Amino acid sequence: MHDDYPVGYKRPPRHSQFKPGQSGNPKGRPRKQKSLATCLKEELYRVVKVTVNGKQRQMPLIEALVNKLVHLAVAGDARARRDLIGLKVPSGGGPAPSAVADHR
Repeated sequence: MHDDYPVGYKRPPRHSQFKPGQSGNPKGRPRKQKSLATCLKEELYRVVKVTVNGKQRQMPLIEALVNKLVHLAVAGDARARRDLIGLKVPSGGGPAPSAVADHR
């Protein structure tokens, strides 16, 4: 050990300094927790295998859910019809259905 190294303000003892290549925070900052919306979005857009007309097909889970809902509604399931009508469809830039109905 060298006695000529001054210990004091901003000069810790050599034995307690970080060694070369060693970090002061080895585990790092914890990752941000995912929000409920992010978790739901990831799960709904996860690709699943679905059997359509006897053939296996891959599609996002949300597409499979909508397909099933439409088929149930067409088959006469009143609850499925109500749920299908209650879905909010993102606008594609066209006029709203109510605006089209007013111009007839």
